[in-house]
Amino acid sequence: MQSLSPQERAYPHWLPGVLVGLCAAQPLLDVLSFWTQTLGRGTSISLALRMLLLAAAAVLAFVLSDRKRAYLILCGVLAVFWGAHMLACRRVGYADPVSDLTNFIRVAQLPVYTFSLITLFRRTPRFLDVLEDVCTINLYLIAAVTLVSVLTGTCMPTYAKFRIGWCGWFWLPNSQSAILGVLTVIALLAAVRRGKLPAAVMHCIVGFALLFLLGTRLAYAEIFGIAAGVCLSMALTRQWNVRALAVVLLCAALCGGLYHQSPMYRNRQAYAESVSEQQQAAEDLGASEQETRDALYWKYQRVAVERFGLENVEHAFHDSTDISVIGDIRLTKLVYCRLLMAELPVTSRLFGFELDATRCQGAIFDAENDFHGVYYLYGLTGLVLLAGFLLFFAGRALWRMVREPHRYLTLPVCAFGMAAVILIVNAYFSASVLRRPNASFYLSAALAALYCLTVHDGADPSENEVSAS
Repeated sequence: MQSLSPQERAYPHWLPGVLVGLCAAQPLLDVLSFWTQTLGRGTSISLALRMLLLAAAAVLAFVLSDRKRAYLILCGVLAVFWGAHMLACRRVGYADPVSDLTNFIRVAQLPVYTFSLITLFRRTPRFLDVLEDVCTINLYLIAAVTLVSVLTGTCMPTYAKFRIGWCGWFWLPNSQSAILGVLTVIALLAAVRRGKLPAAVMHCIVGFALLFLLGTRLAYAEIFGIAAGVCLSMALTRQWNVRALAVVLLCAALCGGLYHQSPMYRNRQAYAESVSEQQQAAEDLGASEQETRDALYWKYQRVAVERFGLENVEHAFHDSTDISVIGDIRLTKLVYCRLLMAELPVTSRLFGFELDATRCQGAIFDAENDFHGVYYLYGLTGLVLLAGFLLFFAGRALWRMVREPHRYLTLPVCAFGMAAVILIVNAYFSASVLRRPNASFYLSAALAALYCLTVHDGADPSENEVSAS
């Protein structure tokens, strides 16, 4: 049970309801976004609502905060960086400043929500119980939406080309993979902490089933990562629940045993067969090796070849003739951004270029890796600021856990630490977290929870630390 300071007792009793509404709105906005896109109306409605929620949370937290200076510093850093980014974009031609600002807000959401949630958590009595409960609610809300979508025949397949995987009414499978992993581990360890075995069993089954049926490689890997993390958390905290752990390991073993029946495996097999067929057809494209290579690049990299030249594109792919390499969409986008950045001045390398610069002939070559994406869109400065922000919270929590393990090495700290790791790993392997408002919200919540759970009891965070409480 968390102790409350006199200051915390003085704050409004409706704050728990605000937190529940803010968190529960996330999957509902995802569903709204899915249907507006399905009906051809884009994401403007859901995006506007997300920005309104962000603004409302930030204003509320600023009003409640005793340390408004932290917010002013954050706003100053974001404003100065945005000004430098705008100047860098204007130097090479600014095609769409409004769209670029919208994309910047999506990235800036991470620190703004983190600061805001730190304040709201610190001012909410028993915020941990509230946060764990709403994460559990979201897990079952997503499960219900997915079930309804399957029963009504409106479920979006994870891989549309092969009609494989269940993504429900959620448009971004990779973001959904990260979100499901986070909700599963938080709900599971919350039930273990409270000693509710039936609930822990149900959370594990539902969470693992959703991850398994989603069908992405990251989702499948998260099943075993969560199982290992739960085991490690119990060992570190010495809070063993043998029956709950047995259920988790059994469910993970079952998913492993069904590997060859999994949507992930079936998609990989279908993709490998498609690549093999294309590789065989490639042998008839030219009489010589050079002619074959040139023909392959004109076929699979036509846009990049017309934009940067055949020789430059072939060199960027190390003159490969492997279809799985030159036909890899993720690698194609990364190479395009790399070639584009090489043409731009040093200001672009420091502060990035607008997303519209990656558009060519109706296609968009936005890097499918969040850290690469942040570098190309916001330069080395933006990447360093973001990495420093993440490292501060991770390093601070680890330092507190190492210094005072009896005080800070707890199941909730392990749960939100695992959640942060899941999200950051997903950010590294996909463009699904740092620039996606739905997933980055959960990263903000995890970082804020780690911060609050490792603050000295009965004391506010040190003035020397970055604090928004």
